[in-house]
Amino acid sequence: MAGTARERHIFGTLVALDRKRLGVLRLVIGKTAAYFTIYALLCVYMPGLIPQWFGYGQSASFNELAALITPFILSSIFMGLTLSVLFKNRESSMMLYLFTSIPLLFLSGIIWLLSNFAPVWLWVREIFPSSNAIFGFIKMNSMGASIFETRKEIVALWIQTGVYFITACITYSYQVNFSEHLRSELASHPFREIRQKIAQKLEGDVRM
Repeated sequence: MAGTARERHIFGTLVALDRKRLGVLRLVIGKTAAYFTIYALLCVYMPGLIPQWFGYGQSASFNELAALITPFILSSIFMGLTLSVLFKNRESSMMLYLFTSIPLLFLSGIIWLLSNFAPVWLWVREIFPSSNAIFGFIKMNSMGASIFETRKEIVALWIQTGVYFITACITYSYQVNFSEHLRSELASHPFREIRQKIAQKLEGDVRM
C-alpha cells in the first residue's frame, strides 16, 4: 500500500501534503487501527470459526490464541510501517515478501530445531514477529501449552510491538518533515513554476 501511494503521488511522497494529515501519531495510530481491524476480523474467521465449523482439532481456546495473536498483529503492523518507507513501488515489496517467506519459516523453529541454530541465528530470529508467533501458536494449538507456558513468546511479541512502534514513529516523523518541507517549498513558488515541475516529473516517469 505504501508503494502504491508513492506511485500515485506526483512527487513520490508517502505522506500527503495536506497540513491536516501531517501528525505523526495521527498517521501511525490511524493506519494501525485500520490494519488491525482488517486482520483481527481475519483472525476471528480463520483460527476462531473455521476449526469449529469443520471440526478441526484445536487444543487452545480462542481467548488463549488472542493473547498471542494480538501482539503479533500489532508488532507486524508497526514493523510494516517502519519498512514501508523503503518501497517506491508495489512490486518491490512483493518481491521481498516472496524471498523472505521460506527463510522466516525456517527461523520460526518448527522445521529446524532451535537447539541446532547457531547463536547468531537465534538473535536474527528475534527481529521478526513471525518467529515467536509461529512457535507460540504450535505450542498452544498442537501441544496444549497454556498462556503461562507460552509467556516467553508473548512477552517477546509485546517487546517487539514497543520497539517497532518507536521505529514507525521515527520513520514517519522523517516523512512528515519531508512533506512539510516540500509543501513550504511549493508554496514559495508561483503556480506556473509548480505546473512546470509537475509536467517535468510526469515526463520523466513516462520515459522510465
